[in-house]
Amino acid sequence: MSVRGLKFLDKWVAKQLPIVARGDPISVGDLKDQLMTAAEKAGIPADEINASLKASSN
Repeated sequence: MSVRGLKFLDKWVAKQLPIVARGDPISVGDLKDQLMTAAEKAGIPADEINASLKASSN
């Protein structure tokens, strides 16, 4: 698991959760797509985020 990927994921989720928690009609798939797009823009490849997600779910 990459520390950079995990830090990015933590910050991104913290920003997105208030939007989702307010009942914004967004699907999990849409949220994942937005995460991957944001990661790419930050220079973090999808593989790095996927590795962080897999490691944290184990």
